[in-house]
Amino acid sequence: MNLRTIDLNLLVVLQQLLEERHVSRAAEQLCMSQPAVSRALQRLREMLDDPLLVRTSHGYDLSARATSLLPQLNQLLGDAERLITGPAFEPANSTQTVRFYGPDPEISWFLPPLFERMRQLA
Repeated sequence: MNLRTIDLNLLVVLQQLLEERHVSRAAEQLCMSQPAVSRALQRLREMLDDPLLVRTSHGYDLSARATSLLPQLNQLLGDAERLITGPAFEPANSTQTVRFYGPDPEISWFLPPLFERMRQLA
């Protein structure tokens, strides 16, 4: 299977569907319409050749494949989120150099209080 032919947005929908086990609740969590999530579920079923959610007398249950996919999917989407967001900036631990530029009168007026505040927080 070629990744270029897959709508990777479906993986987000799949994760929510598998966690909620309910199309309407998944749609609400995703801020999507119920018909849109139903269509996404149909596309996922075709793509994975598996029912994923199986109707039972108590609602929906996960298929065997869906049960095995959920931990991998959580890992994959967590990794993708970390890839996009990157590390959080923590000023207290930063070793980066900060440079201030500006006209001398303004710099001499703004910087002393700023440096004092930075010393207090450091």
